[in-house]
Amino acid sequence: MNQILDRLNPPQRADIQKINVPQAKLYRLDNGIPVYAINAGFQDLVKVEFLFPNVDFNPKKPLLNSATNRMLPRGQRSTILSS
Repeated sequence: MNQILDRLNPPQRADIQKINVPQAKLYRLDNGIPVYAINAGFQDLVKVEFLFPNVDFNPKKPLLNSATNRMLPRGQRSTILSS
């Protein structure tokens, strides 16, 4: 039986009783890069994150990192070397 959602009233709030966070398992690739993986069962979902230290972070330029991240997937056709 399908029930119509009441969009005029928000759902009842309930406290979270328990959160189960699975422990990540550490794997090392042949080149020494650490990979942390969580096996959360079977689902059609994969999330991959690459984390790099940012030694040039400048808090006076807060949009610089965001702009750089947005440009990464676009790449470039040639290598530009700055002197």
